[in-house]
Amino acid sequence: MLKSLPIENQRIKILREHLKMSQIEFAELLGRKQGSISDIERGRNAVDGIVQLLELKLNLNKGWLETGEGNMFKSKNILNEPDVEYKMIEVKINQVPIYDVEFSAGIMTSLIENRDNHFPVGYLAIPEVNGCDAIIRAKGDSMADRINDRDWIGIKRMDLNEWFPMGYIYAIETEQAQIIKYIKQGAAPDMLKIVSHNTFYDEEEIPRNIIKELWSVRTVLPFSKIETLI
Repeated sequence: MLKSLPIENQRIKILREHLKMSQIEFAELLGRKQGSISDIERGRNAVDGIVQLLELKLNLNKGWLETGEGNMFKSKNILNEPDVEYKMIEVKINQVPIYDVEFSAGIMTSLIENRDNHFPVGYLAIPEVNGCDAIIRAKGDSMADRINDRDWIGIKRMDLNEWFPMGYIYAIETEQAQIIKYIKQGAAPDMLKIVSHNTFYDEEEIPRNIIKELWSVRTVLPFSKIETLI
C-alpha cells in the first residue's frame, strides 16, 4: 500500500507556491539545499527540521501548518490577505532597504557596494521580499500589466559566472541600456533572447557577454501600495 503524503509536508509546498518561490529560492531563504526541500515536499523527510526557521524568517503560524486552521502567517501584514497595507517597521534582521531611485546605469552596483553613502528611505519586512538585496522603482511600459511604470521591484544581484534560470524577469545592465525584461535562451548558446511583457515591443537577441550586471526581479510591489511610505 502506498504511504500517503503527510499533510504538513503538503502545506510546505502550498506555502512555497503562495510565496511564488521556486524550490531553489525557498531553500536559499532557509539556508538549505534544494534537494532537502524537494524531499520534504515529497514526504521523504519530516518538516520538523525547518519549522523553527519558517517561524523566524517568515513569521509562519505553526498552528496553520499543523492543523490548517487560522492564517498562514502570524502577522497580517503579508500578501495572503486582501487589501493589505505595507507597514514600515524598525530595522532588524531580514528587512530589505527601500531606495527611492529608478533602475539605471550603475545605480544598483553603487547602492549595494557603497551603502554607507546611500541612505534608504525605509525598510520592508514581508515574506515576498525575503532574499532581495534592495527595493527600487521600475520605469517604462515594456513590461506593462506585469510591472507598470513606477512600480517597486525587489531585486537580487546575480553572478554572471553562474547558471541562472531562463524565462524569468531580470533587470539587465549593458553599456548601452538598462532594461527590465524576460530572459530566454537564444538561438545560439552564447545568445540570450530578451522579451517584453508588452507585445508592442519586439523580441531581441543579445550576446550574453555584453551584460555588465544582472539582477533577478523577485517580486513586484504596486506603486499604489507603497507610495505612502516615502
